[in-house]
Amino acid sequence: MSILEFVFLSTLFGASGALEQIELLQGYLLLLGMALLLMIIKVIWFSENLEKVCMEDESRSAFIILILCLVVSLASWGYALRYDRDVMSDIEMPDEQVLSLFLKEPMQQKVRNSYGGAQVYYQGIFLTEGLDSNFKVLLKLPEFMDLGQVIAVRRDMLQLPDTGGGTGQMDFKTYCFSKGIFLQGDLNQSSYERLQYRKSNISIRIEEHKQHFYKKLETVLGVDAALVEGMVFGDTEDIQEEELELITSLGLRHLFAVSGFHVGIYYCLLLLLCSLIGCRGWIRAGLINMGLAYFCLLTGASASTLRACMVLSVYLLLENLQWEKRFPTSLAIAGLILLIWNPYLIFNLGYKLSFAAAFGLAYLYPLFKKVWGAKVLGVGMGAWLASLPFQTVFCGVSWVGIFLTPFFSLFLGLFLPSTICAYLLDFCPLSDLILVGSKPALQFMLFLLHLFDRSEAMAWLLDKSVLHFPVTSFPRMLFYYFCLVLLVWLGSNLNEQVGRKERVYTGLIVVLLVIFLALPVPVRGLEMVFINVGQGDCTLVRYQDFNMLVDTGTEMAGRYAVLPYLRSKKIERIDLLVLTHPDHDHIGGAMEVLESVKVDCIAFSLASREELGEEEQELMELVREKGIPYAYHSKGDSWRVDDLVIEVQSPDREAGSRGLESNEGSLVLGITLEDLYLQLTGDVDQSMLANIVTPVEEDVIYLFKIPHHGSKNSLNVEINDRLNVDLVVISCGKNNRYGHPHKDVMDYWRKRAVPIYRTDEVGELLFRYRHNVLSLEN
Repeated sequence: MSILEFVFLSTLFGASGALEQIELLQGYLLLLGMALLLMIIKVIWFSENLEKVCMEDESRSAFIILILCLVVSLASWGYALRYDRDVMSDIEMPDEQVLSLFLKEPMQQKVRNSYGGAQVYYQGIFLTEGLDSNFKVLLKLPEFMDLGQVIAVRRDMLQLPDTGGGTGQMDFKTYCFSKGIFLQGDLNQSSYERLQYRKSNISIRIEEHKQHFYKKLETVLGVDAALVEGMVFGDTEDIQEEELELITSLGLRHLFAVSGFHVGIYYCLLLLLCSLIGCRGWIRAGLINMGLAYFCLLTGASASTLRACMVLSVYLLLENLQWEKRFPTSLAIAGLILLIWNPYLIFNLGYKLSFAAAFGLAYLYPLFKKVWGAKVLGVGMGAWLASLPFQTVFCGVSWVGIFLTPFFSLFLGLFLPSTICAYLLDFCPLSDLILVGSKPALQFMLFLLHLFDRSEAMAWLLDKSVLHFPVTSFPRMLFYYFCLVLLVWLGSNLNEQVGRKERVYTGLIVVLLVIFLALPVPVRGLEMVFINVGQGDCTLVRYQDFNMLVDTGTEMAGRYAVLPYLRSKKIERIDLLVLTHPDHDHIGGAMEVLESVKVDCIAFSLASREELGEEEQELMELVREKGIPYAYHSKGDSWRVDDLVIEVQSPDREAGSRGLESNEGSLVLGITLEDLYLQLTGDVDQSMLANIVTPVEEDVIYLFKIPHHGSKNSLNVEINDRLNVDLVVISCGKNNRYGHPHKDVMDYWRKRAVPIYRTDEVGELLFRYRHNVLSLEN
């Protein structure tokens, strides 16, 4: 490795420590400190030959590099903190200040799901103008606007992006920051003003030309034009959801996100153009850099595109300066420039994936080429292995993509040059001829893609090809990359004549590394997770190898919050699914869970046995179709897992004949383990609150989930005074229309000085009980 690569890694760790994970920087500094300590011990141990030790080139170089890495790490840590402070000060302006914003990227039509039905709105990214430091603003509006449209918005109508989801979901705030989006707003018609003029700059003109070209694509290619838009320009908004899911399951989604491969093809096109017009030297470098800059603007300037274009620009610079040309050195320089430009890029998954895959090509590909003689396959393996820990954010990773990527890349190698040429020749009929000529190849590609969902055997193979991973923790990631580095080092010391034994050992190490990442996250003690499902309920209780899920939130929450969390922990089986009562915000996500996760048993409330609504009937049909055992429970029923005891406290056994309303008949669970008592109350109301009173000793930790999202009807002072509660949890949606939790409920528990934890404020809540200690770990 060159010194620039060490500097880049140090900068990466320093910025990450400042903005994202302080333990990342601490771990890196600890490793550097240990290395320095070992060098000092070496000097002391060989003190009789001190002069000889100090004069060794390797020792002196290593010492200088270690000191440099320490200095760079601390300097980048300070720079990132200062950058973050400056950005926050830029957006902290008076509430009455009016911001002038212009639409920079095309608006997308979205659908907001609510209890009142689906509502259509338009989402667009605007850019501020006239400020010392201009930045992007994400707005939701009730109307469509053309590019460049300028509007006036008061600062008090905007706020920082929401943090968003929990484990297994995208952190929306850090995602926005990495994109340069620092404010967002959900505006109505009266909260902004359209101005009479429109803004026009080069990026807007390029975008307008691209949108005009999209219309031509749709005219010539029909509905299949969306695939070309995705492959060439990275715009996947118009691709049908079924096709996008198929592409993702095949491990080909990266072909629809503009990356180094796309830029490489485009770079070859530029080289061909320069050779045709006879350009050499600095003139060629200038023209290519201008072409790369245009391509960045054309494809949205994503982190992976910027990385690839920057690497090629640096490579051209090194070539014209007649310096040593090394791909890893170019990568390191590009990474440094991008981090200095925007340290928030460390939050961007595309940035991490892009650089990890590129370094995998630089260091792992030569190893696989030497050991197995694999060239095309070695490229896919190198990039896949190096970026695998970051791919586990998506939980499911298909190994079929390793083999299919080289094949389907041939289609990308055809479509990208031809489509770019058609785009540049949009003013003449030749553009249409080029598109018509590429149509048979597009249809052939679609035919090959759909072979995997038309054939039962191929569909089965595709289903079994997806490897499921838990989200990789920092220690696990550190060990994984340490093993990869060790593998590269061992490979560099192999002779040119590689035998069968070396091939087998290398393959075995690769397989063991993948298995290591796929191992499930072990449960330590008793875990109680209140998943952030918005206005709804969902609680996961884990003990040893026992998993109990209590409620599932709404349908959307089940799909986008509950399932991602289960997958992030590689929970593939639920031993007991408890559905407290048949309200949509409690059982709406059950269908999603049952379709995706093995469920051994389902518990319903006895009060919900008689009358079933349409949603419950659909759920019961699926339960019977899958043959899942289920039962209706009431007070006195219980389950036991070693020392963990789960008891039903409400409703009573006469509930089924009394015609209780949905909330009245909620299942209430009391969970006991050693000196911990957890009470999950569903939406039980005042008429049934007497059932939840259970004698609890003074020295027992009492965690109480407040009923019905903290509604006023959940508060009964007389009964609550009898509960010796240590802390309470409220599961509710941010800015929900019901006003939950009610002010009286909050005032009551504050008056009792009981700590209150809310999912609408904190997000996902993970409590762990271990060695008689209860801790909040998020």
